[in-house]
Amino acid sequence: MGSAMREDRDDSEQASAGRLIIPSLALSRITTRTGGILMGLFLVDIGLSFGASVGVIGQIPTLSSIVAMAFALLMGMLSVRLSYKALLRTGLLFYAASSLGCILAPNYATMLLSYSLTGIGIAMVNPMSVALVGEHIPLDGRPSAIGWIFTAMALSSSFIAGPVMTYLSGVGGWRMAFLGYSLPIALMSIALSYFGIPSISRSTAIGGPEKRYLEGFRELFRNRSAIACLVGSVLSSASFQGLLVYGISFYREKFLVPKELTALLWAGMPLGFSIGSQFSGRFVNRFGRKPLTVLGLLLSSLFTVLYANVPGFWLSVTLAYLTCIFAGVRGTAASSLAVEQMPEFRGTMMSSNVAGINLGSALGSALGGVMLVWWGWEAFGVVLGGLGLVASLVYHLLTLDPTVDRSISGS
Repeated sequence: MGSAMREDRDDSEQASAGRLIIPSLALSRITTRTGGILMGLFLVDIGLSFGASVGVIGQIPTLSSIVAMAFALLMGMLSVRLSYKALLRTGLLFYAASSLGCILAPNYATMLLSYSLTGIGIAMVNPMSVALVGEHIPLDGRPSAIGWIFTAMALSSSFIAGPVMTYLSGVGGWRMAFLGYSLPIALMSIALSYFGIPSISRSTAIGGPEKRYLEGFRELFRNRSAIACLVGSVLSSASFQGLLVYGISFYREKFLVPKELTALLWAGMPLGFSIGSQFSGRFVNRFGRKPLTVLGLLLSSLFTVLYANVPGFWLSVTLAYLTCIFAGVRGTAASSLAVEQMPEFRGTMMSSNVAGINLGSALGSALGGVMLVWWGWEAFGVVLGGLGLVASLVYHLLTLDPTVDRSISGS
């Protein structure tokens, strides 16, 4: 009887945790966005605190991106033997440690090192959040779950993080934004992940302890479709990065828009992304992971070319918002496609995907800057939009959806 009662209690705890999986994963992704938003808002203020220029302070998030890209590859090995839940919680701990280090940082070097821990957090949390969807959510429900996670992340970035951080900075400076928002969000996410995500043995999930750390990468390199997904992630991330990094500067320079209006314009971009994510999450099962990925890329890339080249301000803004909407469609569909490529090695696949996204972000930022220096905004739009069009061809010609065609495993 005692054994039966324990089993009933365990089943009840698993069911309770199951209801909290999506909120737990959504909050974990929200956590990984807080540092980037904060740095974007207070780059000048941080520079004044440490007596450094904006260009020098701007290297802080750059180092974090490099760390994220490198550590994501290590995660591809660790995820073969360790629990996805444990890895996600460890990543959130790195985020909390980063926030605390930034709060206490006495100089630029300490701030640089403290903030670089967010790169480790991103490399651990982002891929594991999608891998956990694949591990705990039934196949038909995964696109919707991923869509809700992306939506929550985008909406919090647009309507909660910025206003709250701005208010807190008015009370006690940029450090108060770390103390009053970034650190509490990380701690709340750690607590919710502990209770909200069911535990599962990683060795049981992937077929036994004999699996070696590098086996996931061996499987990855044998799978042409999985490699194509990674190439597509690099190119599509580079294409969209141009709007994320240079979009506000574009409107201030080309259309002489005041800073107050650009702030309102920026708030609408995550909203557009969330609309696209929700659409994709609801209709992926009807239209397919691969078709929606290709459609989202084609349209977001086309609108990237157009918004930077049309003469009218409001027409350009409309096209930029359409870019965000279809980038949201692509983001959810592409993640839903990637997570199904290697079911036994989801951690390896999604960690490699995060490395590809970070590589694409660096490529898009660098290439966008070069285009602006050499040829201006028109060439900027054409080249970055062109990267997205190439990505759509890669997805169309080289990827396969394992949930549709089961014969591609190992191809």
